[in-house]
Amino acid sequence: MPIKVDFSKAKIQEPIKPGWYDAEIRSAEEGTSREGNPLVRLVWQITKGEYEGRTLPDHLNLTGNEIAMGITVQRLSELGVDIGEFDDDNNFHQNPDMDELDVNELVGLSASIKVA
Repeated sequence: MPIKVDFSKAKIQEPIKPGWYDAEIRSAEEGTSREGNPLVRLVWQITKGEYEGRTLPDHLNLTGNEIAMGITVQRLSELGVDIGEFDDDNNFHQNPDMDELDVNELVGLSASIKVA
């Protein structure tokens, strides 16, 4: 049976211009990638400027290749999550107390995010 629809009030939002924006994590939830690897799905909300209030989806890979994991480590560090540190040779040393991540603790954290 067909569904009755009315798109007469639909609006198209202007794309967010590339640049850096102050934002806050509005939601974080555990998920799984298409490959079956664990990840965290985030929703950022821009907190200042022309696009204040707009939201952007993001994700953090919790396993996978070295580059994806490096991005996750960098983002969590920028948020102030003490997961460990890189040494002068770019080797990562995980905080021994950080063997679990409570995604709920990410909600409300702020950072400057890049929109490409």
